[in-house]
Amino acid sequence: MQPLQDVRIAFKQWTKNVMAFIITMIGVSLILGIVLLLVSFPIALILAIQTSGDVIQQLIALMQFWYPILHGNIEVVLTTNFLIILLPIIIVYTWIFGSIYHLCSSVVTFKTPTIGGPFMWLRSNALVLFIGGLILGILSVGPVLLSSIIIGYPIDYPLNWLFGITASIWYFVIIGITATFIPGLVDGLEIVQSLKKSLMIFIKNFKRVLGVEFLFLIMLGILFGPLPLYSVLHGSFEPSMDIVAALILSLSALGLFIMGFLILPMFYLAMTRLYEECKESC
Repeated sequence: MQPLQDVRIAFKQWTKNVMAFIITMIGVSLILGIVLLLVSFPIALILAIQTSGDVIQQLIALMQFWYPILHGNIEVVLTTNFLIILLPIIIVYTWIFGSIYHLCSSVVTFKTPTIGGPFMWLRSNALVLFIGGLILGILSVGPVLLSSIIIGYPIDYPLNWLFGITASIWYFVIIGITATFIPGLVDGLEIVQSLKKSLMIFIKNFKRVLGVEFLFLIMLGILFGPLPLYSVLHGSFEPSMDIVAALILSLSALGLFIMGFLILPMFYLAMTRLYEECKESC
């Protein structure tokens, strides 16, 4: 099974370069946090002026926009406000974390990986990565955001389930279509060329791409699935009063660590290797 083989090879490549990935991921995460804070502060200031409130409180509220999920309110992900906040997060995330693909490219092409390489590449290609993040944000969230604006909120049953399932399928397919977009940019392709190349690779290898993506989705489901599942079944999520909820929250916190330092680099490695193998034939 080719997707399983891709994941195995990605894991082996990660284990051989584990310190380079951990140190680089820490540095990139710090940059991401600083940039998100700088982006959030003007928004919090505007909201504070409009509501005659406190800037810090508005900033904390922005950082906690996903908290309703902890209380079983899964439908919050269908709201326009949630998607409006999610869009710049995706853009900034791609902008900053796209640099990890530079490290992956060195590993996959058997070059000597350097910790400073991704940061230098990010600095010299900041505009390209930002535009790439903008494109990915619009492609992934744009149609769902537009649909949520047209439909309005609250979305009644069973339309809410249909909308949620359709949005999830859309995200899944778009991630597959654009899976080798950033590796193409790292390889020196222009934005439009890289997007076309990623589309062609997906069309000719869609079973392999979606298979790898599905395996990583299973991993994420194991790490984070218990949290929303327990919230829905229990009707609430109060870690301070419920020992089971506290345990699940602790495991989810550990899951964030595993996702950031293991699963994401493995996915980037798998997609970079796929790009390198298929770029000539596509």
